[in-house]
Amino acid sequence: MLHCIYEALESSRKAKLNVTYMLVRKPIQESLFLLETIVVNPNDFAAKLAVDPLKLRGEKAGGLDAHTRRIQQVLEKLGEEGRFSAEYIAQLRYNKSEEDGFDGICNLAMHLFTEHRAIRTTPLNINFIFSGWDEKCTQWAYLYSRLPYLLIYTHCVVEHLCERIAPTHPTYLNDMQRRIAALAVLWREQMEPAYVAEPIDKLVSYNRDWLIGHCLSAGYPAPSESDFVKMAFTGAFPREGKMKVLLRNLRYRLRAALNRRSARRVRQ
Repeated sequence: MLHCIYEALESSRKAKLNVTYMLVRKPIQESLFLLETIVVNPNDFAAKLAVDPLKLRGEKAGGLDAHTRRIQQVLEKLGEEGRFSAEYIAQLRYNKSEEDGFDGICNLAMHLFTEHRAIRTTPLNINFIFSGWDEKCTQWAYLYSRLPYLLIYTHCVVEHLCERIAPTHPTYLNDMQRRIAALAVLWREQMEPAYVAEPIDKLVSYNRDWLIGHCLSAGYPAPSESDFVKMAFTGAFPREGKMKVLLRNLRYRLRAALNRRSARRVRQ
């Protein structure tokens, strides 16, 4: 899943946007569906995996309403109902009929010709083949206005599962959450007005409010716009000294090295 997302973003950087959208589809539909299945009911996941793995395919889950209900259950398990919209996550991942959704555009990128009424290939056309610079700019604008929303949600799902296997130190988790929240605020500021959506504003507003409360509770002032930039790339609190940030990041690396050494000893 992570390799596909990485290569999708690399392909986007090279303006190979048909490859980007081809690679994005499986992670946000199938891989994320599997992780959500584990979150909702790990025992049911284990039983299906042992007896009939084909029942773990996302296309067997039902229509858009079924996906929305599953995602809502996941958000409740994560305690993230205030940050994300289950309906919007389902729409972005599975709804061909909406203009605001990845499924349609990913199918256009993957197939030369499509017949679904919402994404039917137009006359004298072959999907994505004749994309000029204007079309690429639109494809870029959509990708970068929507994919971060799904990636932030994916991070929450993955962290929820991983903390039950190998718990991460709370200081490091808060540091990463500061960076993600600050990046979300900066992402929204760069978004073209035509791509603004209410669920995205809800996510960004939640992150901004969390950052303000988090900084105040840690004894630092509320972050300004310039603080968001520094926080996004270093995890620094507002007015926090560079040496303190450097030492904290050094402790992370030392702790990671010790954990790797301990893991090698266990394997031996």
